[in-house]
Amino acid sequence: MRISRAGFIKICGIALLNPGRYFASTETFTADWFRPHVATPFQIQSRPGIGGRLTLAKLTERPVSRNVAQFSLLFHGAPDLDMTDGSYRLRHPVLGVLDLFVVRVGSADPLRSVYQACFSRRV
Repeated sequence: MRISRAGFIKICGIALLNPGRYFASTETFTADWFRPHVATPFQIQSRPGIGGRLTLAKLTERPVSRNVAQFSLLFHGAPDLDMTDGSYRLRHPVLGVLDLFVVRVGSADPLRSVYQACFSRRV
């Protein structure tokens, strides 16, 4: 991934002025960016005042087609985690703060709930 000097200075300024509140840009959302964090936890805000935890369980990457890169993330959560499809703020100790649109996938499972986030971007 390449970043311009202006982009680097902007990110550093945000990090210095707002420690612990760094928001990742969707431009950085690539399969390679997420891959090292499979099997790590993300804190999620499911409803005001109620948090939860999701674990990045699987990353699936599709071949680039027509200059579009696509990948998806599968997260596992507690079976009683009640999240409707929508945008959520996730916090990761390395990746920072991410706003993702996630949907529940699969049938009811007494062991876990499964959520998916999908990404497509021009390359």
